[in-house]
Parts: sequence; C-alpha cells; structure tokens
Amino acid sequence: MSAIKFLLISKKQHFVVTALILTLLGSLLTVQASSNVPTSASHVSYAPCSADLIINNKEIDCTVIEGGVVVSPKKYSFQSVTDFRSAHTRFEHIVADVDGPIALIVGLSQSSEIKALFDKNNILTLNMPTNVERQDMIGTGIRKAIKQINPNLAPEQIEKFVKQALERSIGETVTSSFSESGLMQHELCHTWLNSYVNRLAKGHQPLPQTHAAYGTVLPDWLDEAVAVSCENESDTDRRMNDLRRALAADMIVPLASFLESQHPRNSRQATSEEQATTKSQSEVTVSVKISAPGSVSPTIAFYAQAYGVLNFLKEISGRPDIAGQIIKVFMKGGDARAAVLNSVTQQRRLSLAELEQLWAQWVTSNARPASTR
Repeated sequence: MSAIKFLLISKKQHFVVTALILTLLGSLLTVQASSNVPTSASHVSYAPCSADLIINNKEIDCTVIEGGVVVSPKKYSFQSVTDFRSAHTRFEHIVADVDGPIALIVGLSQSSEIKALFDKNNILTLNMPTNVERQDMIGTGIRKAIKQINPNLAPEQIEKFVKQALERSIGETVTSSFSESGLMQHELCHTWLNSYVNRLAKGHQPLPQTHAAYGTVLPDWLDEAVAVSCENESDTDRRMNDLRRALAADMIVPLASFLESQHPRNSRQATSEEQATTKSQSEVTVSVKISAPGSVSPTIAFYAQAYGVLNFLKEISGRPDIAGQIIKVFMKGGDARAAVLNSVTQQRRLSLAELEQLWAQWVTSNARPASTR
C-alpha cells in the first residue's frame, strides 16, 4: 500500500488532507436562496430559460422539469436532469411534502449571472461545479495544504500524491462514499429541505440555532439522513457498508445521544482539536495511507448512522415519510428526542430506553457482516 510521509500538526493523527477535501467540497456546494421562496412549483414562472443569456448560449441547456429547472453544459445535461428527477422523487417519498422549486446550475463559469436571473423570479438555486471543476479546485487546495505542512516536499511527490488522492481516496474521503450522481442528489435534497423547513418556520416561534449546520434548525443527523436517503441505490448501499464498518469499529453512538449530537465537523471536540494545532508542525510525523480499508472517520460513521437511524425509524413506525413527521413535530417544540418518540410511537407508546433497545437490536441485525447473518 502506497504512502506519503509528511508533517501533521494534530497528535490524534487525523487524515489532514481528507478533512481538507471534505471542507473544500462543502465550500463548493453553497446553497443560495432568496428571501421569498415560492411554496408551489405550479405558481412559478420559468421565464429565465427564455433569457438571452441562456437562449443565445450554445454551450448550455435549460430544462424545465417537475420540481424546478436544470441549467448545465450540454454534455452534462442528460445526467443532470436524470439526477434531479431521481432526487425529487426520493425527497417526496422521504418527506412527503416537496417545497419547490429549485434551479440547479451546473458549472461555475457563468453561474453568478444565471443565478441572478432566477433570483429575480424568487427561485432557490443550487450551484454545482462540474466534476472537472471540482477535481481542479480540490487538487489546488491539496497542493496548498501540503506545501504548508511540508514545504520541502518535492513538486513531483506532491503531484503524485494529488493524483492518487483524486483517483482513489485518502483513507476516508467523500469520494469513497459518493458517486457523481449521489453527490448531486445529496445536495439537491439538502436544498429542498432548507426551503421546506424555512417555510414551516414561518408558522412557529423561532427555535434556538443549536445545530443549524445546514441552514436549518433541525438536528444535524436528520438533515444528513434526509440528504443521504436521496442518493442513488449504489451510494446508499455504501452507506450501509459504512454502518457495518462503524459497528465493527465500535463507533455506533447510543441513540439517545445521537439524536442530539452535532455533525463531527461542528462539534466542540473538533474545535478543541483545532486549537491544539497551534503546536509546532515538526512535533509529529505520520504516514497517510491511500485507500486504507480498515479506517472509519467520525464523519463517515455519522453519515452512516444517520441513514441507519432513519431506516430504523421507518420500519418501526411503518411510515416511509417518518422524516417529514419528525420535522413537523420538532418545529413545534425543538426537542429532537421528544419529536422522534412522538412521531414513531403513535400506534404504541415507547420510552426512550425501549426505543434504544429496539435500535440496538436493529443495528446488530442489519449492520453485521453478511457472512455472520
């Protein structure tokens, strides 16, 4: 297994470049919304598709579909529209109340101008870089980080590392859990959920911004569970495999704690670890392995458990749209545990301890390796 040694500033020996890729990816996928998002796609004008900026551009397509609009370079159009439709259908099944519409803009070269057109029509936009753009931007970030960590590393070694990182994966990165389609579907559903929750919030007292990692007041696990559930089947299969690995690594968090937990990147623990990086860069030298098969990062484990918990709640409640019910209850009170209990126990009353026991049985049954079932 190939490896590259460089200086790392955290004694916990986290995968620095993995964290960088996750951070870069998050910064690229920025949801930009207007203050007045329509509540129904049927009431929206799609006039921007007829604007000169789009009509006269021979390199892009503007496609009006159920749930919104897709603007993308012609070579990405078919796949972008397919991914959009798939995500829209899954979100309807998960939440059962799509708040639309969304303008998906693929590619960054003219996104600001095109976004302005949709803003005039009060249409929520999601800007997605193309795969080539994303790879280029992540590669640039990796080069910069490595030079800061080890300024004496030869350029050819840096390029070899970047090439391996982009083509394969570094321990645990988003590339090991996302396909190109899954990534787009994931972010689309974060955007729909943002719009949906903001609409619900207008009818309730403001909730404390305890989590708000994704632009909503929902618990982080619920935001992520909905987005992960929108991914295509091959990606959600990987999530279940991640759940098995997390179980084997003893990284499954007790349900009562998980329902109130923050995303690992936003937790206080992460903040304290960042503060610890003020120590000398020369203190620790580690080996970052490419595609380390046994490693499970806290972030990947968090995504996997979020997906597992939502599937568990669907099964015991008998409601495919249990996420939508939990959201509605949560918006009335802001207590994640109470919202879950209220939503899943309408047929039979369960205590949190009883629900915890059922979850332990479910995850053991569904996440243990296939060879032991």
